[in-house]
Amino acid sequence: MELHFNLEKLMRFKFLFLALLFHGTFAYSFPEMIRHSYANCTSCHVSPNGGGVLNEYGRQSSQAALSTWGTEDEAKPFYNLFQQPYLVDTAAFARVVQTAKNNTKVSSGYFWWMQGELEAAVKLGKDSKWTLDLDVGLNPGVLNSLEIPGDSPVLARRFFAIYRPTEETSVRVGKFIADYGVYFAEHTISTRQGLGFDQGEETYNLEYGYQGENYSGSVTLNLGRPDHPNELNEKGGMATVAMYLSDQYKIGWSAYYGTQNGISRELTGPYALLGFTTKFYLMAELDLQLKQNSTGVNSQGFYSYERLGYELIQGLHLYVMEQSQIPTFASSASSRMYGFGPGLYWFPRPHFYIQLEVQEQISKEFPSNQTSGFLTGNIYL
Repeated sequence: MELHFNLEKLMRFKFLFLALLFHGTFAYSFPEMIRHSYANCTSCHVSPNGGGVLNEYGRQSSQAALSTWGTEDEAKPFYNLFQQPYLVDTAAFARVVQTAKNNTKVSSGYFWWMQGELEAAVKLGKDSKWTLDLDVGLNPGVLNSLEIPGDSPVLARRFFAIYRPTEETSVRVGKFIADYGVYFAEHTISTRQGLGFDQGEETYNLEYGYQGENYSGSVTLNLGRPDHPNELNEKGGMATVAMYLSDQYKIGWSAYYGTQNGISRELTGPYALLGFTTKFYLMAELDLQLKQNSTGVNSQGFYSYERLGYELIQGLHLYVMEQSQIPTFASSASSRMYGFGPGLYWFPRPHFYIQLEVQEQISKEFPSNQTSGFLTGNIYL
């Protein structure tokens, strides 16, 4: 049976599944915290869409709700070695990954330093309505002893200013990954790397956000990357809106339009964070993509990611995942990929986790299916 027939059947099944999911009464960053009624990322993070430096409550939650063991001192900045100022939140990140892949062409693996960064957020003003955030780290090329001609060895991956006129609203300007879909911690998955929301693809943005009790959303103007005029310079706008059906159910929809070098791109699709119980949860995102070049030739495709997880004991999660990366529905395209498999991640102590995942991947790029796996370690001080 040819690959394109298998993929077409899988795509039809996924569309049916997600249509039923979003038609019913249901619809970091660790978005699975929805199971503990954390519907808004600002409960724990400085950034409105999650990720990056944690506030004091977020650090306490890491010890109380995320990790298997831990002490109060472990949850505090740098294990409470020093007292940080009241209006300052700090963090240090380190992340490594060991990958492996095997198909009929190649069997290989590599070790990669993904991150080595420092971040600080400072509240300003008598009422602390202003916040300045800066993240600085080593270029991954430096971390992995690679040649990086033309690139700085030190990068400011993200920096922004936030003004919060009210508790529910915010205006943010700076360099960061724009608010679209689910901000999964795994930035290499199809709905992040495949769509251009990967680590290293931060853009300059102006964002207005709303975080209410029943609804949330944002509108963002993407100004591209003037410092990379020949790449990463797509400009456009996006919007996302979400509704909370209960403290543990959040459904939303995102839309984006951008242009670069005469090529326009449209994205739109639903997402869901569903905490069935405090142990059992589902996270899903589906995005349709339409590209059109200057001659009017269209290319249609879709990207998706779903994870169904269960917490065996506090901090130890087992899950099954599925993802699709279909830039075009043309059956001859070699870039189409479908993957599925099991995984686990474990938070043995506050701000430290390891993740293991194995995927069976189907693509025309491989003569037969490819088995891929990775082991990730992450520490946050």
